[in-house]
Amino acid sequence: QSLGVVTPTQDETLRDNTGNVAVSVAVQPALKKGAGHRFQYYLDGQSEGQPKISDRTVFQNLDRGAHTVAVAVVDASGKEIQRSAAVRFYLHRQSTNVPGGPGQPTPFRGN
Repeated sequence: QSLGVVTPTQDETLRDNTGNVAVSVAVQPALKKGAGHRFQYYLDGQSEGQPKISDRTVFQNLDRGAHTVAVAVVDASGKEIQRSAAVRFYLHRQSTNVPGGPGQPTPFRGN
């Protein structure tokens, strides 16, 4: 049996000014949907939302910086059957203090 986060990859740097991060997972053998098995996603060690059948999810409006994501397979009662290793990733968002981005020239406001 195997369960793992496919995207993002370990130590990947993502750039998204909205703070959205798409996550996909892989499991072998296939999820036993008929038995009530679902994926529970974790962000920074905390469960995110309700368990779901989908092997993809999107975390929205994350703060910039380092984060970890993991996934678990849970049964119909919510009991954890298996959990993946956590994957660390880094999110870069453009600063609101520098709206043009770093290294952009300051507009001339002189004479």
